[in-house]
Amino acid sequence: PISIGGLPFVHSGDTSYCTDLYDEECPYSGSNSPEAVYAIVASRYQVMQIDLCASDYDTKLYVYENEVTAGDPYACNDDGCPGSPPESYRSILEQVEMTAGNTYYVIIDGWGGDSGQYALDVQDVTPRTAGDLNCDGSVDFMDINPFVAALSSPEAWQAANPTCNLMNADTNDDGIVDFRDINPFVSLLTP
Repeated sequence: PISIGGLPFVHSGDTSYCTDLYDEECPYSGSNSPEAVYAIVASRYQVMQIDLCASDYDTKLYVYENEVTAGDPYACNDDGCPGSPPESYRSILEQVEMTAGNTYYVIIDGWGGDSGQYALDVQDVTPRTAGDLNCDGSVDFMDINPFVAALSSPEAWQAANPTCNLMNADTNDDGIVDFRDINPFVSLLTP
């Protein structure tokens, strides 16, 4: 598989040169199209949008969690992009939840033998509330200890808060959780 590193991730390719190894019913089956395979290792809880809407053919898109589970994909879509045909014959997964430490295999497939040029766009759309480190929906004094925990041991904090966004601790919006977030965090606590 091709590794998906930093986000957002945009990549293009051509499945015409790939092999047909997979097929999932989402909701259409019976495809003998070749596939391209990508892999994402979630470093934290994340919600992803994965789309093939700018591709040149009738796509199918599915995701497996940690291993291939034929007949039981983690997420699956065929014909989900906005617009009218042929645009609407392309695929999008809008809210794929990913757990820290798990590997997710993104399969770019086609329907009915279709293959061709694809454009993969992967975006992190994880809900974020700066300063809300106990994930109760508000920023208050109850967030102080979780904030300190997120700064001192992000991995332990994520393990204790598996569906919460670690980037809530990035209160200065520089894309990094570090000591520079302390003053902006304190400012969020001050009415």
